[in-house]
Amino acid sequence: IVKSGSLQNLARRLHHAQRIITGAQTLEEGKVGCHSSIIGAVGVKQYRETIPFVVKEGDVCIEVGSHLGTTTTEIDKAANGGSMGESRGSSGGCLGVDVGPHIITKARKKYPNLRFEVGDGFRTGEL
Repeated sequence: IVKSGSLQNLARRLHHAQRIITGAQTLEEGKVGCHSSIIGAVGVKQYRETIPFVVKEGDVCIEVGSHLGTTTTEIDKAANGGSMGESRGSSGGCLGVDVGPHIITKARKKYPNLRFEVGDGFRTGEL
């Protein structure tokens, strides 16, 4: 048992993907002191299934471990009301981050209207 206000605040931001998909749990929008959520999913399919439930138009998102950007595009579309890239009307969007420079180069070529950056998810202070 650890008594920590910081861990308690983090725990409030953690959500299980399956509970969100089934409606057993919802994100508490507008909650004071909680500006971001962390969704725990098992596998890419479940991760992608949560997007309509957790990403709203106008949201600003970072996908850590974006690889070639397939899910990044889905998150970006949800945050932009269905449009993707720079021609969008919303202020939302998604930044794809991956540790591999070659992967990021490929993602940028595949999705030139989206932003991808090299970064290490274990060094969040650098993001």
